[in-house]
Amino acid sequence: MAEEVITGRTKRSKKNYEAPKLASAFQKQRFKEFQERVKNGEPCVLLSANHPLEFLIAMDIPYVCNQWFTGICAAKQLSGNYFLKMEEMGYKRGLCGYCSTCLGYALTEEFIDGQGPYGGMPKPSIVLGERFCSSSSKIMELFAEKAGAKLYNLQNPACLYMPDNWWELTRYDWEKLYEPGKLDEAEEDFRQLISFLEKESGKRFDETKLLEVMHNINKQEEYYDKIRELIAASRPTPVTIPDVLPAVMQAQWNRGLPWAVEHAKNFYEEIKAKADAGFAAVPNERIRLAWLGLGFWQNLAFYQYFEEKYGAAFVWSVYLAVAADNYIRYNCDENPIRAVASHDLTMNDCLELPKMSVQWFLHEFKKADVDAVVFCPDMACAERNVKATNLTIKALEDAGYPVLKIEASYLDGNLWEQQESIVVGMVEEFLEKRVTPIVEAKEAKHRVK
Repeated sequence: MAEEVITGRTKRSKKNYEAPKLASAFQKQRFKEFQERVKNGEPCVLLSANHPLEFLIAMDIPYVCNQWFTGICAAKQLSGNYFLKMEEMGYKRGLCGYCSTCLGYALTEEFIDGQGPYGGMPKPSIVLGERFCSSSSKIMELFAEKAGAKLYNLQNPACLYMPDNWWELTRYDWEKLYEPGKLDEAEEDFRQLISFLEKESGKRFDETKLLEVMHNINKQEEYYDKIRELIAASRPTPVTIPDVLPAVMQAQWNRGLPWAVEHAKNFYEEIKAKADAGFAAVPNERIRLAWLGLGFWQNLAFYQYFEEKYGAAFVWSVYLAVAADNYIRYNCDENPIRAVASHDLTMNDCLELPKMSVQWFLHEFKKADVDAVVFCPDMACAERNVKATNLTIKALEDAGYPVLKIEASYLDGNLWEQQESIVVGMVEEFLEKRVTPIVEAKEAKHRVK
């Protein structure tokens, strides 16, 4: 299949590994199985990636992860059409892409006729929303109305404080992460959800099955931890974001399945074998970059353009790191529901609240020998605010990491085509004028030693 070319750059990324392809094939087949089950009368749930899909896996309830479906729409260059449809129907342009893609899709004839990516989304009978974000909650309400589904809003209690070096507590001492009462609230929220799922699905929740899922998640994330450590210790790196994002996240959206454990294991072993053989994902690696923000699902080749031209390897993203640091829960046998609640409670805060997130970023960047950061915040998302973004940038800059903030669409291919030349030029200027001098100084210092 010929690659699509836009302004001299390709939209199709080059894969160095089999794992992303195998993950896509599995997810496509699983999606088709869910479609058939829903046609035969089973209930289906639409939920977000930070919602407790562990319960659905344990109860064997078909589900669609909003972020996965959104990513597929973006990769197939369909998201822009759905956003335009929303605009035609009188909705504001620029709503949070992860939340609103599914609503835009639901407004089209494709949804009504059971068509769309991978044969179309199976019509959910339950939609999970959250009161934590009023914008997301309203979008999910509108989608539920369009789909004829029941809306269930999680309370999502927020943490106002987390201890320094929180990532050192998440595996064994996660009870120490939270203010008194917060984890109790989150656990009760999830127990009420389970009662609702039992009533609506006719299926019984089995805590033993949930515990099996949790143990599998621990094994799965341990392999992601090994991949992260291997990348940090390898120069040049054997793998970068265009392979990591699809390979890791498609398994995360099925976390706890035996397949996901085997997939994570195979991905690690594939990377390790290539690293041992001396393979370099970026043969001319000179600059090591961290990517903050949401992945460019509609154009993963974006990253490879800078890898090839500047030797700028994108070695770090939150996708792999948060899998390793926020999901493993070893002391979960006594109360697996509480353990699930604990990692959902920390998800947004550890990624977005400046003190918690910046401490973690600095720890990670030092370990991975990162030179600079490219930050693409989702400024349309009501959960993320301008002050938090600017505080994060200032803290990273003060610590010695040059940061480039770009405001570009990570989903809308139509909008991206208008932005691409500008954004690419910004990154090129950043690498040439701000990052390269720092790297040259480091190289000169190393030569003197």
